[in-house]
Amino acid sequence: MTTPNSANDQLSWQDLQQHALWWVKLAANTVSFFWRVLWKHWLLSFSLIAIFTALQVFSLYQASKSYEMTSTFVYGDLHPKIFGDMVAKVNILINNQENEQVASLLNLKPSQVQSINSIKVSDSRGKSLESNFTMHKEPMIITVKMQKPIPGDSLQLAINHYLNSNPFSARRLEMKKRLLQEELDFINTKQITIDSVLKRLYEAPASTTRESGAVTIENSEGKNAYELLRFSRELVQRKADIENSLVQVENVFAIDNFIVLPSARFGLGGLVKSLVIGGILGLFLSAAIVFWREYLSRWIKPLEEE
Repeated sequence: MTTPNSANDQLSWQDLQQHALWWVKLAANTVSFFWRVLWKHWLLSFSLIAIFTALQVFSLYQASKSYEMTSTFVYGDLHPKIFGDMVAKVNILINNQENEQVASLLNLKPSQVQSINSIKVSDSRGKSLESNFTMHKEPMIITVKMQKPIPGDSLQLAINHYLNSNPFSARRLEMKKRLLQEELDFINTKQITIDSVLKRLYEAPASTTRESGAVTIENSEGKNAYELLRFSRELVQRKADIENSLVQVENVFAIDNFIVLPSARFGLGGLVKSLVIGGILGLFLSAAIVFWREYLSRWIKPLEEE
């Protein structure tokens, strides 16, 4: 029984050279094949290149005539799937050309609704909210595609109105407003009480205080005053938070600008890119056809005969 020679398993410079030459030969054969396809089968090649280039240019032209708006929204403690379903239903109505119903839901003019091609919503990773069953409160991104530009202010009002007009979210919004207002009234009442107590403490005659004759932090009245002042400061901070919440109390609101821009730019750079992509696609398709006709078909026929 012979033992394997470990030296035979090691790569030598000759092996590496042969491997590199194999790749070089493969690249040369590939380039030679595409060159032969391009000039020997020039009618097929240039026809497909022209067709794909024309399609790419036409697609670029169509994209330059359409417009798009993408904006980021945040929401409160509601589930993200609620808004995914709401936007999906509006998108279905748009696809079915139910312009009157869409105009009523979005509070837009029917002529503006006719310009909208689609409305979609996704999370920050581009996934649809329709299948989002998590409770992560990450921002949602709404994209509106349209044939003609619609003013950004109108779109913002339309989307905010629709997302905040859901019956469930509207009831929660009213409850949220009521609770915030009740808490604000409670804080105002407490502040009045604290102010009156502090006024009595600081305006008390000297005979009712300690030997110092004044209310300070060191005596008991001063300690009580200090606690009341600290509690009053906490109430003021909470009052400011509530007032800020009442200013922007919607369940959903945008956190960036509504800017409507063309979906693509029909310029020199876009044309060059379309020509290159169309040429590559046409050449690859013609090469695939030639490769099938000259090589693969010859291999398959003997197999079928067997």
